[in-house]
Amino acid sequence: MKSYVMLFSTVFLLAGCSDDNTKLKGEFIRGCLSGGVDKAVCACIYEKLEDKYGQEELLRINALTQAPALFLEDGAQFAMQCVKSG
Repeated sequence: MKSYVMLFSTVFLLAGCSDDNTKLKGEFIRGCLSGGVDKAVCACIYEKLEDKYGQEELLRINALTQAPALFLEDGAQFAMQCVKSG
């Protein structure tokens, strides 16, 4: 799980200054893919995050220099769920 938290935190913050939801999703998936994760799993993680946090909250979190710990834990948990279901 620790490796998922590290990968997830890096991937989410790589999305940088995205000013639009579609761009944020695309950057998230590209960063996730560069971490060696399957595209379907990356998309699954993002969808789960969007379902829980909503687009506006994801954009707000993305603007932070460090994502909140609970958000990273949720991302790691969703990653494990997506890997198991994929």
